[in-house]
Amino acid sequence: MTTPPPEAPHNEPIEADPLEGDPRLPAYFGDAWAQVEGFARMLRGEGELRGLIGPREQSRLWERHLLNSAAVVQHLPSTGLIVDVGSGAGLPGVVIAAMLPDAEVVLLEPMERRTQWLEEVVSTLGLTNARVERGRAEEYDGVLEADVVTARAVAAT
Repeated sequence: MTTPPPEAPHNEPIEADPLEGDPRLPAYFGDAWAQVEGFARMLRGEGELRGLIGPREQSRLWERHLLNSAAVVQHLPSTGLIVDVGSGAGLPGVVIAAMLPDAEVVLLEPMERRTQWLEEVVSTLGLTNARVERGRAEEYDGVLEADVVTARAVAAT
């Protein structure tokens, strides 16, 4: 007997993610696989509830969010300081930290509820090369000297 898909809060069934369980994913993520898969489970379990991802994002978590975040890694240095501005749910910063264990990754986020989430993620996944800072990018001008800055879905206010 198969289990029906979970239901979204508005009682619409959540579509299954077509890449969930794809055997190519562990090979793609390599040594980072356990952490990235753990992050996916955390996002799937609490991301929508905490307002980090929308209900329709569950069905495209791997393609639109995790693989999209991983795509930038090939363009980043393997060491040095990487700052993810407006880290939000941790995309792409958490994936970057998992895939580049020799780099220092700062997850910079102004919202307290999101920094709490990010601290839980960093702790749960054992990302010893990542740290969470609460604040806006302009507050860190001259304070952090990053080798690379990433930003995803950040808008001017």
